[in-house]
Amino acid sequence: MICKYSYILYGTYCYGIIIYDIVLIYNNSKNKLKKFKNNTLDAREALLIKNEWDAVYRGAYEFFLENLCESLFWPINLLSNIIPYIVLKINS
Repeated sequence: MICKYSYILYGTYCYGIIIYDIVLIYNNSKNKLKKFKNNTLDAREALLIKNEWDAVYRGAYEFFLENLCESLFWPINLLSNIIPYIVLKINS
């Protein structure tokens, strides 16, 4: 019985890692694409990024290791992102 629940929790954790990482990569890619379209890239980035695909690709891989580390600890990050929202809603 305990093994069954631990398997379910492990599966939920692994799917959480994947989903959290996908969301982070999507947001980074979208932000880099916005910077490219608004011509607000750094001088170094402007040399490397020539089209929209380069912007999206560079946005996805720019903070890959940082995103991976964040996604490994997604339950803690989720709580640290939700608690300020809850405090704000309670005190407003």
